[in-house]
Amino acid sequence: MNDKFSNQLLTFATALQFMTRLPGLSGTGWTAERERASVGYYAAAGLIVGSIAAIAYWLASQLFPSLLSSLLAVAAAIVVTGALHEDGLADVCDGVGGGQSRDKALAIMKDSRIGAYGTLGLMVCLGAKVIALSSLPGAIAVMALVGGHAASRAAILGILATADYARSEGGAASSVAERPSSQVWAATGLTLALLIAACLLIMPLGAIVYAFAGAGILSLAMRQVFMRKLGGYTGDCLGAVQQAGELGFYLGLAAWV
Repeated sequence: MNDKFSNQLLTFATALQFMTRLPGLSGTGWTAERERASVGYYAAAGLIVGSIAAIAYWLASQLFPSLLSSLLAVAAAIVVTGALHEDGLADVCDGVGGGQSRDKALAIMKDSRIGAYGTLGLMVCLGAKVIALSSLPGAIAVMALVGGHAASRAAILGILATADYARSEGGAASSVAERPSSQVWAATGLTLALLIAACLLIMPLGAIVYAFAGAGILSLAMRQVFMRKLGGYTGDCLGAVQQAGELGFYLGLAAWV
């Protein structure tokens, strides 16, 4: 195995190590450069998370109705990721909803406790994901899980490319807080191209357009929410964008159906 290919595998493993709680990823040979480059594999990590959720949906659908299968698929993704992005969404809801100023919002978001805004935001997001998935035909729901998790993580690059990091003291996302390189965009673009090709085997092009449009619209809406209050992003904001993009992907498909 040549060094370049080996390095790319380790970079992908670094993305998986950050994005998931999958075992066996501790020996990735972490470096700061590799962590920054791993952003290009966030969407690919989403393919893994989405595939696990899709398998959970398919297995559950052999015994249970679509609503319960959808709930179990969403729960499987939460287990795999350790609720990383859901935690970010809750913190953003609490900070933006409860903070009267930028500094107060950032302080609230750093608090590990969840408040009323965070609880309600999670309830609405998770409930909408389950209901939207349950409205889809089985094969499309399976593909939606894979696509939603990948596309929503690709949306994170849009934030990194267009906004600045909000915390002066650093934080969880400070190590990747720079404009994505051409290599990062290329890796993400290749992942999305493969995703679209796979989607075309299951659903028509119109459905894919609706799905990506939904993911894009909700990701941009979430960006507007925290940019107005914070003037930048934090690690929690990146998680909130992922959740919004994933939900938007499902809602787009539900609107198409």
